[in-house]
Amino acid sequence: MEKRADWIKEIYVDQADNSNKLKAQTDVTDSKVLTGISQIQYEIPGFVDFHLHAGWTDFDHDDQEKRSSLDVEGRIKRCLNELAAMGFRIVRDAGGLECIKADAWKQSTKENALSVVECSGMVNGENAKDSAFKNCIKKRNSLWVKIFATGGVGAPPEKVLIPTMKKEIFFKLVQDYHAAGKLVMVHTWGGDSLDWCIEAGVDSVEHGIYMNQRQAYELSSKNILYVPTAAIYQLLAANDNPLKVASFFAEHARPAVIAHQKAVEYCVKEGVRMTCGTDFYSDPKLLAHEYEEVFALQRYGVPKEAAWAAFCGQTLTKKETGACLHSTIRLKRHPYEINSPEELKAAIIACEK
Repeated sequence: MEKRADWIKEIYVDQADNSNKLKAQTDVTDSKVLTGISQIQYEIPGFVDFHLHAGWTDFDHDDQEKRSSLDVEGRIKRCLNELAAMGFRIVRDAGGLECIKADAWKQSTKENALSVVECSGMVNGENAKDSAFKNCIKKRNSLWVKIFATGGVGAPPEKVLIPTMKKEIFFKLVQDYHAAGKLVMVHTWGGDSLDWCIEAGVDSVEHGIYMNQRQAYELSSKNILYVPTAAIYQLLAANDNPLKVASFFAEHARPAVIAHQKAVEYCVKEGVRMTCGTDFYSDPKLLAHEYEEVFALQRYGVPKEAAWAAFCGQTLTKKETGACLHSTIRLKRHPYEINSPEELKAAIIACEK
């Protein structure tokens, strides 16, 4: 018999008296127990997107610069409101919201059950040399800070693993931000900078496209969180990708998808702690794909039980989420029986406010 997770609660709805009866996580076959039950619902912790650029509205930041502040703020509010309506309960900003006026988006989170775990800003090879910028980030009242340690999908494949900064600068950044009470997430596609992440003891590794098995083992040994962001690369690599970006992004993404699957397989084998993140931004056309990550991980070999646990925030610590509120949603079907974003959308019943 398939093992069912204890964080998935079965709710037996009695149509006769319109009541909800919470039962233990067991298979109920006794006809007396089921008498009057019109539907079994499944109550689960709401979904998590632990790598979202909510403060960005476009794939190319130059396009965002052409928008009015009112347009940008409107798109951000819409994104956050839609995510809440879709059943998301925790998102971590991976950079971008720190540049947006707080009152332009925080009201959205007050009006629904969505919690935003904030990021103080993003440090790369250029601004890492700017002491005023680094100090500004340290002073911001946000839990996380992000370091860009390699290039990304826009970089030439032969250069993508070249670190953006020297090792000693990287280690000093991690040390300083930890001393300031920040948690450190690192954008790295692999190589030397991923080894630095492990050695320096960062708090989460983002992407890890070319991670090898030794690195996966060491991530697991140190219990460092891994956020693969699998879906966006699969979408970019598709012939009909919804992002509608320049063709060279797809050309770069296709070999990355092959390597990424191997990296995730290593992480499954070594028991690396993973959670879900999309690397999406506040673009209406991407909202339709927000459910993709839990299925993208399964396509990479993550068992469905582990993928759903990651999607529902069961692998995160209170420290990583800032102990934020994590309310529940209900489904018509057991999550393990849902096999596509379309099925998931159809299965959602209600989102607890």
